[in-house]
Amino acid sequence: MKFKRFVKEQMFSEREAKDYLCWVLVDRAADYYTLILREDRHIPLRQMMKRMEQRFTSRHLRETALIRFQNAKQRIEESIEDWAERLTNTIKHYTLSRKTQKQVSGSGTSNK
Repeated sequence: MKFKRFVKEQMFSEREAKDYLCWVLVDRAADYYTLILREDRHIPLRQMMKRMEQRFTSRHLRETALIRFQNAKQRIEESIEDWAERLTNTIKHYTLSRKTQKQVSGSGTSNK
């Protein structure tokens, strides 16, 4: 969020924003940035930021999503359709974060 505002205030071009992002990232975020660029060198900044946000803002979801799924029960006031949607969303969060974790781990970085 801060970076997006900074880019807007500085009126950076897309290339300048991606270059600046490269300089401010460290550790796992920098490794993931490199992985994204290896996959698609011309990825739009918006798409890159979305992938970064998905990777690093949902960290707690990976661990809790599995627990939520294992303990999921239909609420009394909840329709079967709403319950199924809630379970589906939980599974999506878990599988998306697992897929991303495997991509980063498989790129030569350690995911400790």
